[in-house]
Amino acid sequence: LYALVGTFSAWGLVLACHWAVGFGIFLGRYGRWNSWHLVTKPGLLAGAVQQALQNPLAIQLTLTYGFVLAGLYLAFYFYVRDAAPAVKR
Repeated sequence: LYALVGTFSAWGLVLACHWAVGFGIFLGRYGRWNSWHLVTKPGLLAGAVQQALQNPLAIQLTLTYGFVLAGLYLAFYFYVRDAAPAVKR
């Protein structure tokens, strides 16, 4: 990914993915939506997403989940990077 978009953009994409995953966790946990609803009930899901984006609790939980996941990812990334033997990157 670094070679395709550069270091800064790659990390931005990783953080954006963590935010999206955090929002997905919120939709699944509190809205009781599942991935198949994207195909079976797209209109209802779109309405739920629109309402969730206006809900302060949804935004707060999305950011919380996203930051926790990003923190875990960073910790694992640095652990693997520092623990691995030197390889040509």
